Amino acid sequence: MAVLVAPHAAGAQPDAPARPVSILQLGDSHTAADFLTGQVRRVLQAEFGDGGAGYVAPGKPRSGVRSSALKIEASSGWTYQGLQTAKNDRSHFALSGYEATTSAAGESLTYTADQPVSWDVIEIETVAQPKGGTIEISLDDKVESEVALEGTTKGRLVIRLTPEHTQVDRLQRLRIQTKTADAPVTISGVAVRNRASGVAVSAVGFPGATIDIVNRYDGDTFRQEIRRHAPDIVVLAFGTNEGFNDDLDPTAYATRYRRVLGRVRRAAPGAAVVIVGPPNANRLPAGCKQEAATATCQSSRGRDPGATGEAPAADADGGGRMCVWRAPPNLARVREVQRRIAEEEKLVFWDWAEVMPPECGAHDWAKATPQLMADDHVHMTIAGYRQSADKFVPVLRSMLGQIQRRRDAVPND
Repeated sequence: MAVLVAPHAAGAQPDAPARPVSILQLGDSHTAADFLTGQVRRVLQAEFGDGGAGYVAPGKPRSGVRSSALKIEASSGWTYQGLQTAKNDRSHFALSGYEATTSAAGESLTYTADQPVSWDVIEIETVAQPKGGTIEISLDDKVESEVALEGTTKGRLVIRLTPEHTQVDRLQRLRIQTKTADAPVTISGVAVRNRASGVAVSAVGFPGATIDIVNRYDGDTFRQEIRRHAPDIVVLAFGTNEGFNDDLDPTAYATRYRRVLGRVRRAAPGAAVVIVGPPNANRLPAGCKQEAATATCQSSRGRDPGATGEAPAADADGGGRMCVWRAPPNLARVREVQRRIAEEEKLVFWDWAEVMPPECGAHDWAKATPQLMADDHVHMTIAGYRQSADKFVPVLRSMLGQIQRRRDAVPND
């Protein structure tokens, strides 16, 4: 097993070697759950080859952040920081936006695949610092390396493992375990990739986030991280939380969205960008929680709440508000801002809402058999995310074909 430990700083980060196709999706809770992207990963890898499990968060930083490719287990001694809530210096956050930290010996992060996955490089993002601890790295329960994370100054490191005797290996379990007491260890991301063939799909998501989360990354760090991961396709999947903001200024929102596009393009000038419009969602007026299970849906066009044969909802809550599900009005406005930006910037736009019935689609999916929408009318069930992914895959499949044709093109000098 070959192990490379390299400083991750401007001008010194490990170069991203050539590889097939990498898709990186940045988004809100829909992305963080990795159900949509998980189905996309399964379908594309079945067609184009296994590009590895991709890039995943360090441990279990918060509820709603998970991986479909790897089961992630973390011992109880880790504490977490997140880009979303950081108030001061954010330059130390890697692309995952989370850090897992401990100073105790015997703490572990374990990543397990249901079936062995292909890999020719494993990257562990960590930090070297004065009096830093030592970690032990095991692959399929065999200790492969011990790495001391002590440095004269504090700085981010990338530990890179590659197979010693074969070009591509197979892996089912990766474990990172601390070996020293009273010595800090920080892990900020893990990637398992096969750069020899196939497609890699990585999901970086933040529950409750808007597009502004991308603007919270430190500019230099974000650029370095994106360049190291070197995605061929960057998917921006935000909008649900913006759409629930009744005070949203569409013009200001468009300006912030364009700022994110600028960041992405500067970091990955050769990458194709896909904008995903938010899916339909419905909400109840405040104070109607007790009526959530029986409330019907009313569209802006005056759909009869009882038109689908549902029992009528309670007339009103204590404040006189009708307890019916409705689409937040700004959700459609957000979608149109994104569509306009995509048209003006000549980007691919996929309207997730078109997968569902209009306006009351979330309510209809929540009442469907099998249930496609969660009871909150915002998040989907696994079946709903998979059905959505099956509509999204053709968009990406077409882009993969274009990327491959560009790579195969030979200049006619």
